[in-house]
Amino acid sequence: MSESIKALVALVLVICLVCGFIVWLPGGDMPASIIFYLRYGCPALAAGCLAFLVWAQTRKDKAPDLLARISARYFERDGFCFSIVPHISNRQCSMQVFFQNRFSNRCEAQILIRPTSSFFSATVNLPDIALGISCGPGEFGCSTIPWAIPEKLQGKQISLSLYAGVKYPNGRGGLLRYRDGMRVGSVSTDVWREGLQIAGAVVGALVISRPARINIILPKDVISEMQDSIIAETKVIWKLGDPLV
Repeated sequence: MSESIKALVALVLVICLVCGFIVWLPGGDMPASIIFYLRYGCPALAAGCLAFLVWAQTRKDKAPDLLARISARYFERDGFCFSIVPHISNRQCSMQVFFQNRFSNRCEAQILIRPTSSFFSATVNLPDIALGISCGPGEFGCSTIPWAIPEKLQGKQISLSLYAGVKYPNGRGGLLRYRDGMRVGSVSTDVWREGLQIAGAVVGALVISRPARINIILPKDVISEMQDSIIAETKVIWKLGDPLV
């Protein structure tokens, strides 16, 4: 369920409580019929909103929210959720993209990660990352992507813009997880395959809407040279029917 819907219901709950309290105060010039409806209607609507919020928070998922173990706040586009985590091994920096599908049918997703540029900030000379992922029903996995950081940027804080595009070839199916993520911008490109394209390979990307943004501090003392061949290593960590670990 959308967090915006729950926020709207919570706002209606607060308004009802405030109005219900005010109309019980002595005085006022409202007609008696309106006062009657407000005195009893506001508490009734507030009780309904409260019951809805309790139900929305306590209903059980049909698939575990494994992505929440990686990050308390993660991102989403149309049911495909993901979180990005820089990773260092043997001085090689990689970007780990953990992902999970909220629906019961397979989806094909594209993720675009690029340095944020604006009128007030200089362009960061850091390669874009474009990644294609095929994700099964409720599936949880990780793609590890080599990411070369130029020496002059190592140790500095930068802002990254996140986009994603998602397709469900056979429709979404049923909802398996009810918590949604922070919405990212939509992107469409002509590259729909698993793997990685980096630095200039996403020139044809069409950015459709405003991205989500995240600030990260780039690692120090890592290899700055770009590899000749860059391939994302994608593995499935959990799928429907597997025992929980």
